Amino acid sequence: MSRKISKLLLSLLLIIVTISSFSVCFAEVGGNTTKAVTTTSETEKTTSTEDTTSTEDEIYSGDLYLFDNDVVMDKLVDGNVFIFGNNVKITGQVNGNLFVFANNVTFGTTPEDTNNGIKNNCYIRYSVFVCANSVYYNGACNDLYVASGNLEMTYDSYVVRDVKAVSSDVIFKAAVGRDVDLSCSTVNFGETGNASIIYGNLRYSANSEATIPEGIMGGNGTTTYTKPAESSKNAAENAVDILVGFLTCIATVLVIYVLTKKFTPKFAEKLSNEKISVLKVLKSFGIGLLVVILFAVIFVILLMTAIGSKLAFILALLFAIICLISVPTLTIVITNALKPAFKIEKTSMFYLILVLVSVVLYGITLIPVIGGILSFIISFTALGMLIDMFIPHKELSDEEKAVIEEAKKQAIADREKRKQEKLEAKEAKKQAKLEAKKDDNERL
Repeated sequence: MSRKISKLLLSLLLIIVTISSFSVCFAEVGGNTTKAVTTTSETEKTTSTEDTTSTEDEIYSGDLYLFDNDVVMDKLVDGNVFIFGNNVKITGQVNGNLFVFANNVTFGTTPEDTNNGIKNNCYIRYSVFVCANSVYYNGACNDLYVASGNLEMTYDSYVVRDVKAVSSDVIFKAAVGRDVDLSCSTVNFGETGNASIIYGNLRYSANSEATIPEGIMGGNGTTTYTKPAESSKNAAENAVDILVGFLTCIATVLVIYVLTKKFTPKFAEKLSNEKISVLKVLKSFGIGLLVVILFAVIFVILLMTAIGSKLAFILALLFAIICLISVPTLTIVITNALKPAFKIEKTSMFYLILVLVSVVLYGITLIPVIGGILSFIISFTALGMLIDMFIPHKELSDEEKAVIEEAKKQAIADREKRKQEKLEAKEAKKQAKLEAKKDDNERL
C-alpha cells in the first residue's frame, strides 16, 4: 500500500517540481480574470470605506488557482480552489471544492500558532481532495479525501459527512458526521476525552488492530477492522500472471505492426528505414523526457482555463495513446534493424524475430531491482523515438545523398583494405616464423 502511495506522490511531486518555478494566482469570473467581487450597501460604503476595501482584497469570486513553493490560502473564495506547491497552509474559507497537490499541507491553526496567540479558522463548504506527503487537518469541511504519507486530524476539527483516507501513519481525533474509511499502516484514535467522535460507521485497515477509546462511536454505527490481505498467490499463479503479461505484449506488437503495414504504409516504411545508434538512443531519451515535462506543464495550464479544460483531457487521451504504441513501435524498429544481421527475408522469420525482441524488451523490465529503471529508460526512449519520427527534418539533396553514399562506400573500402593488410601482415609473420624454424632445423 505504501509503495503505491509513494509512486503516486512521486509522480505528482514531479509535476510540482516542474512548475514550481512559476508563481501564479488566477481567479476566473465568466472567462475574465478579476481580483475581487463584493456587494455592499451605500450606507456601508459611506460609513466603513476602509473595512470594505479590506474585504474586497480578501474575496475572490470564481475559481482560484495557486502555484508556488510556499502557498498560504487565507482568502474567502466563492468558487473552487486548486493548489499546487511544496508547503501549503490553508486558513481561509472556500465556498466550493478544494484540490491540493503538495508536499506538506496544513489546515487551520497549528500548535505553534496557538502558542503565538494566533487562531486561524479553516472552512471548506464542499469536498476536500488532498494528495501530499504530510497532512495536518484542523478545520471543517463537508467531505474529506486524502492520500498521504502521514495524516493528523485534531480534536477540534470536523467533517460533516465522510472521511476516506489512504495513508501510512494516521492520528485520527476529528468529529465525523457519517462514515470513516481508513487504509493505513498505523492508526491512533486518541484517548478517552480527547478522541474522535464518529456518528456513522468506522472501517479501517492497519497492520494491527488499534485501541478504540470509549465513546468514540457517537451514534449507532459499527467498527470494522480488516487486516491487510497478504498475497495468496502461489508460484503457479505468479507464473500465469507473467505469462499473460508476455502474451499481451506480443499481441500488442503484432496488432500494431499489422495495422501499421495495412493502413499507414508510409509510416511502416519510415519504421523500416529508421536507424539505431547510441547517439540516436540518447537523443530519443532526451526528447521523451522533454515531451513528458512539456505535456505536464501544458496540461496544467489548459486545465486552469474554462475553454481549455476539455482540450486538456483530449490532449491527455492522445498522449496516452502515443505512450501505448511507443514501445511496440520501438520493437518494430529494432526488428527492422536486425534484418541484415539475421538475413531475414521471409515474412514468417520477421514475425518470429519481432516476437523475440518483444519478449526480450518486456523480460528485462521484470528483472528485480533494476527492472523499474530499465522500464523507465525504454519507455522514454521509445516515446522520444516515436515523436522524433514526426518532427520535420531537413531533406538532403541528391548531390548530398551521393556524397554521403560515396563516403560510406569509401569507408567500407578502407575498412576492407585495412582488414586485408592485417591478414597479409599476419601471414607474413607466420611465414617468417616458419622460415626461422626451418633454418634452425638445418643448423642442427
